[in-house]
Amino acid sequence: LTLSAVKVGPASVNAGLTEQFDCGQGAGLQSGTVPNPVMSLGSNTMSCLAPFTGTIAVKTTITDAFGGTATYSKNLTVINVAPVVPSLLTSLPSATPILIGSSYSVQGSFTDPGTDGPWIYTLIWGDGTANTTGSAATQGVLPIFNHSYTKAGNFIIKLSVKDKGNATGSATPVPITVVPPAPPAPASVTAGVSGSSIQLTWGAVSGSVSYRVLRSASSGAEALPAIATPSTPGYLDPSATAGATNFYVVEACNAGGCSAPSAEVSAVPLSLPAVPSGLQVFPGAPGGGQISLSWSAVSGASFYQLSVATSSGGPYTLLNAPQTTTTPGFTDIETSGSSYFYVVQACNAATVCSAKSPKVPALAP
Repeated sequence: LTLSAVKVGPASVNAGLTEQFDCGQGAGLQSGTVPNPVMSLGSNTMSCLAPFTGTIAVKTTITDAFGGTATYSKNLTVINVAPVVPSLLTSLPSATPILIGSSYSVQGSFTDPGTDGPWIYTLIWGDGTANTTGSAATQGVLPIFNHSYTKAGNFIIKLSVKDKGNATGSATPVPITVVPPAPPAPASVTAGVSGSSIQLTWGAVSGSVSYRVLRSASSGAEALPAIATPSTPGYLDPSATAGATNFYVVEACNAGGCSAPSAEVSAVPLSLPAVPSGLQVFPGAPGGGQISLSWSAVSGASFYQLSVATSSGGPYTLLNAPQTTTTPGFTDIETSGSSYFYVVQACNAATVCSAKSPKVPALAP
């Protein structure tokens, strides 16, 4: 409170003016001497610290050398402004995952318009462990705090500072994600031929949630992007290059990243045979119903399948037992005088067969 008083009269009257300042509500009394230049405006400044918030009555009393007094009073509202806590400084950039067991550091600071210390700070790590608490005698930068997370998950770090009047300020919460370390590489990876596809197998890897399958046409050149990301061990590659060596590695992955590549494996899928061409029919002797068929041999074919129908649009029925016709020829016996239609397919050792050849008609003799 700043008091200004106009002094009138001779200097002998104004000499020795004193002031008593009452902060009210037990905040304390202060006294002082008012400056004494005659017939001029004098002032005196006094201050006190209110011990609480709310309304207080302040009063100042001026007394002259002869005991004369003048009093001024006023009701004032006292408020407690909370400390201001800026954003936390962290040891890793925002949104960077933290590995389980690694140390994570934060540091805060605060300012307070009032001088109502000491201040109590509370740092909540968010993972259910004990909070970090302490007391600061002065405003400014707090110590650096370190914490190691022992479980994976999403957590929120919070810092608050409370003054002696229980007003609390808080920093902007810091969300963090704690992840496990990447799993070890898959073991016992195998590659087997399944027709024109390649079947990959491996054992389950503890701590993994998915796998990455990488493929290359040359050894040691496997690279992203992965051709598949199965969630369980094993993958059938239907797009492997037929008739060529395909190389593979497998990686195990979780939220913490992916493992090193597995040992490399390779396999050569069988080529899909070409459609047979040159299908011809040769009727036998009259009345016997015998029809002989021949076609051009197909490279890579292990056997052939022939089908017959009584109409051009089918349905076609398999004539020969599976995998029994290994050369490009077959003899069929049908009802003499009836019409038939034939198609042929070439198949590889994995029983993967080509499309059907163009149909040819025949009349059983």
